[in-house]
Amino acid sequence: MLPLGIRKWAWTQGWRRLRPIQERAITAVHRNPREDVLLFAPDQGGKTESAFLAMLSVLTANAHSGAGIRALYLSPLGDLIDSQFTRLDGMVRSTGLALWRMHSGVSEPETLSGASSPSGVLMATVDAVEDLLARSRTESHQRLEHLEFSVVDELHVFMSSDLGHRLQVLLENLERIAEAPARRLGLSAEEGSPRMACDFLRPPRNASAIVIEEWTAPER
Repeated sequence: MLPLGIRKWAWTQGWRRLRPIQERAITAVHRNPREDVLLFAPDQGGKTESAFLAMLSVLTANAHSGAGIRALYLSPLGDLIDSQFTRLDGMVRSTGLALWRMHSGVSEPETLSGASSPSGVLMATVDAVEDLLARSRTESHQRLEHLEFSVVDELHVFMSSDLGHRLQVLLENLERIAEAPARRLGLSAEEGSPRMACDFLRPPRNASAIVIEEWTAPER
């Protein structure tokens, strides 16, 4: 299921096998094309890599020639975005897609705003995407109408803060822009109620999602 480019990149990183959570995430996303997915694992447990491996394999298979952001990664913290950007840039580029980032600590030329026809994957804070939507209806539609995935990292942080409601509103606004509903992947490092997480990720209650839990982090 993994594109050749990603397999080559993984080999250069010293990966000799996928972690169980990564294999399960890839399988779930491929076999259930209309379902959201929740990934629960401890810090350093491979959640973010799992989400990116799964969605990049789908995006690569579903070739799209037009410009526009096809996957959005949302984090409550700009510092976390910077860390994940450094780790995942090579993985994304190995598929031929570009990786962008937007938050208050990134200078304008480095961000999506500094590109004329951005495409690929965007890592951003809720504030940054809200600002993008507020600037220009035409611009935001052009950039986000082909969105296929929304990845929410640190889901437990959003659920326990005022930022959570803003996230939910933002995701609903993105649904109105996109040509089709984007699949949502939620990542959490806290054990708790998958049902509550599912209801939060896609309200109202009784939404469905595939739940993957892996509380051991084996060596690669």
